[in-house]
Amino acid sequence: MGELQRRRCCGRPAAASHSKWRWPWTATSNSSKINESESMDKRLEEFQRLLNEISAKGTGAAVDLLLRQMDPNQARCLQLCAIPHEFDISILRALAPDLSEDQARQYTDAFSKLSLVAKCGELLAVHEESRRYLFDKWLGSERGAEFNAASTRLSEYFGALSARLKTETATENSDAVEQAQRKRMFHLIGASRAEGLAEFERLCRQRREEMRFGQCETLIKLVHEYDSVLSPLEKAIVAYHEGKLAADRRQWSTAEELYNRVLSTPELSAQMRVKTLCRLGIVEDDQRHWAAAINLFQKGLEVADARPDCRQQIAHLHLNLGSSYRDNGHLPEAEKFLNKGIALAQEAHDLSSAADGYNAFGMFYLKLNDTRRATEAFETSLGYLEQIGDKFRCAQVYNNLGNAHFNAREWDKSERLFRQSLEVKRLAGDNAGQALTLTNLVRVYRAQQRIPEAVAALEQAGALFADVRDDYNAARVKRDLARLHRSLKNADLANRAFDEAIALFEHCHEFQEAQATREEARAKKRGLPWWVIVAIVVFVVFLALFVLAIAFHW
Repeated sequence: MGELQRRRCCGRPAAASHSKWRWPWTATSNSSKINESESMDKRLEEFQRLLNEISAKGTGAAVDLLLRQMDPNQARCLQLCAIPHEFDISILRALAPDLSEDQARQYTDAFSKLSLVAKCGELLAVHEESRRYLFDKWLGSERGAEFNAASTRLSEYFGALSARLKTETATENSDAVEQAQRKRMFHLIGASRAEGLAEFERLCRQRREEMRFGQCETLIKLVHEYDSVLSPLEKAIVAYHEGKLAADRRQWSTAEELYNRVLSTPELSAQMRVKTLCRLGIVEDDQRHWAAAINLFQKGLEVADARPDCRQQIAHLHLNLGSSYRDNGHLPEAEKFLNKGIALAQEAHDLSSAADGYNAFGMFYLKLNDTRRATEAFETSLGYLEQIGDKFRCAQVYNNLGNAHFNAREWDKSERLFRQSLEVKRLAGDNAGQALTLTNLVRVYRAQQRIPEAVAALEQAGALFADVRDDYNAARVKRDLARLHRSLKNADLANRAFDEAIALFEHCHEFQEAQATREEARAKKRGLPWWVIVAIVVFVVFLALFVLAIAFHW
C-alpha cells in the first residue's frame, strides 16, 4: 500500500503536473472574485458617502464632485467662468489668456453640455446657485491673486466693449452700452475695490439724476455680491446709496434704517456723516416732520463745523434749513438760511446748489404772494441749470414757474410751462413729479371751466401717486376729486372719492386730515336739517287740507 501510494504520487507525473497547475488557477480565480466584491463594496460605500455629502452640502458638493471628475485645466476654466454672470469664447479667453481659440471653443462646447450651464441667447451662464457657490469660493479662497488678475482682464474687456459700442451706437445711453458699463464696474470691484466702488457711485448718481431707479437697484444688487469681503466703511457707502434709492421710492422706514446703519459705522468720515444727516433730514422733511428735519440739519451743521471738505454740504444744509422753515411757516428764519446758502454756493462756484437755492427762494416768494420776485428767482434757477446741462431738474422749476404765472392769472403761459414740465418728467420716468404737475394743471383747467379735463387729470394724478406709494398726496387728490364731483352734482362719485381719501389719510397716520375730510363729506351727505324737513312736511299737509276745505266748502 505504501508502494501503491508512492506510484500514485510519483508514477503519474502528468496528472500531478496538471493538479499543480489547476489549483493555483482555481485559487487565483476565487481570490479575484473576493477582491472584486470588496472593491465593489468600497465603491458603493464611496458613492453612498458622496450622496450623503451632496445631500448635506447641497449644490456645492455636487459642483465639487463634478470638478474632481474633470480634466484639471477644464475644471479651472469652469471655475473662472463663474466670475462673470455670462460667458462665451471671447470672455473665456479673457479669463484664461493661455487658451488658444480652438481650445476655448472646445471648452465652451463641453461646458454647454453640463447640467449646471444654461444658454442665455448667444451666451452661456452657470446656473445662479452654482455660480454663487463658486463665486463665493473665489472671494474666500487663497487664490486671491488669480481672482484679481481675472477680474482685471474682465474689467478691461468690458471697458473696451463699452467704448466700441459707444462708437457704433453714437450714444452713451443704449442698453448695450449701459450693460457693458455695469459689467465693467462689477469686475473692477474684484480687481480694485476702491476703484470699483468709485465707479459704482458715479454710475449710481448718474442713473439717479436721470430718475432711472431700476438701474440704480441693479447696480446695488451687483455690489452686494461682494458683501462677504467688503469692509464696514465700504458697506456704509453701499447702504448710503441704497438709502437714497429707498427715499426716492418713498420707502421711508427702509431709508431711515439704512441711513442709521451708515451713521453707526465707527470709521465714517465727518463728510460722510454730514451727508447722511442731511439725507435723514430730507426724509423727515418729505414726510412733513418739520421739527425733526430741522433738528437733523442743525446736527449736520454742528458736525461740519466749517470744515473745508464739508463746504458743499454746509451750503446744502443751509438751503434745506431754509426750505423746512419756509414750509413750517417760519419765514424770517427761512429767508436768513436761504440767503446764506445761496451766498455759500456762489462763493464756491457751485452752480447746482445755487440753482436749488433760487428755486427754493421762488417758493418762498410764492408764499408771500410776490409773483414778480418768485418769477425772477425761478428764471435765475433755470439759468444755472441750463449752464450745467441739467435738463431733468429743469422740470421742477418749470412746474414752479407755472404756478407763478397761474397766480398772475396768465393761464396760457401757466399751462405751457406745466406741459413742458410733464414732458421732461415723462421722459425721466418721474411718476411722483408728473402727479404733482398734473394737480397744478387741474387748477388751470378749473379756472377755464374745462371740467372733464380736470377730472381726467386728477384721476391720472391719483394713480401716479398710488404707484409711488405717496398716500398723503393720493388722499389730497381723492378729496379734490370728491369736491369736483360734488360741484357737478354727482353725489355717488363724490361720496366714494371722499371715503377713499379718508382711508388714505388714515393709512398714512394723518388723522386730523382724515377727520376734517369725514366732516366735510358728512355735512353734504346729511342734506337739510331735520327740523327744516319737518317744517316742509307740515306746510305741505296744511296746504293740502286748505285746498280740500275750499273744494268741499268746509
